[in-house]
Amino acid sequence: MTTYEPYEATVAIERSLRQILERVFRESLGEGWYVELSNSTIQRRAGVARGAFEELADREGREASSASVLDFTRLQDLLVMARKRWDLLEPALGELSDIDPLLVRAANYRNDVMHGRPLPPPARDILSGVAVELQNKIGAYMSDHGPTGDYFPSITAASDSYGRVATSAALAATRNGLIFIGSGDPKIVHLGDAVEVEVTAVDPEDRDLEWISSKNLSYDFNWELRQGGGCRRVRSGEPVRFTHTFTRVRSSASLSIIGRAVGAEYHQHDEGGSDVAAMFMFQVLPPRRPAVSGPPVEHA
Repeated sequence: MTTYEPYEATVAIERSLRQILERVFRESLGEGWYVELSNSTIQRRAGVARGAFEELADREGREASSASVLDFTRLQDLLVMARKRWDLLEPALGELSDIDPLLVRAANYRNDVMHGRPLPPPARDILSGVAVELQNKIGAYMSDHGPTGDYFPSITAASDSYGRVATSAALAATRNGLIFIGSGDPKIVHLGDAVEVEVTAVDPEDRDLEWISSKNLSYDFNWELRQGGGCRRVRSGEPVRFTHTFTRVRSSASLSIIGRAVGAEYHQHDEGGSDVAAMFMFQVLPPRRPAVSGPPVEHA
């Protein structure tokens, strides 16, 4: 059974709720659902969180690519919005009376977790259990209500160390297991730079997932394995991380993280034996020029 550390569990719970709210409420209530179900306090808190994220990214020289306030709406506020139209969420999450007490407890633990304060073992177990249950329910719902049926895993999170994040809207709109990060505006990097990427996917049958990293746009899992690339295996709902160093100058480059369910008879992209892929787009320039020093300063 998948288990999470408190921080990973809290992040997984918030991401899962954002994804299902975006998917279900947008389909039923339209594009204005966030404004309709939130309030000025919720919007202000999310706006402050987004501003802080963008300010930190600017100081660290990273990109703050997530533009949606939904991606900065905290767990307590997500619950406020969810309760207003739980009738729409019930097919995915079940009766409110069953899951609401667990979500409330998870929300109460959030501040301690995000500030690095330790939790007692029972609280850690609750957080991990809520994260697993949510991801399993939402993964099954997404599969059942998608054109691909309840066969294939789905990506629930994708990000890189440059601050680019797959938004909740983009993840909810994914239909074929493929998601592009930075396709409209590739990240400019230089020869010798490195990037760390992280991707999470959930399998509707709770199978383990195996992942590979590819330096092209292919999602041919079997071809990559034949080239001798390494394969990493994680549990459903557990993030996988890869680090890549850029060794070739290219005007258009990508780093694809490709995954599939272990032991599955069929795969979504059968020609390559893969189910999902997150593709991070880059432009690789020559090495950075060394800083030019000015003339020595004469002192009187």
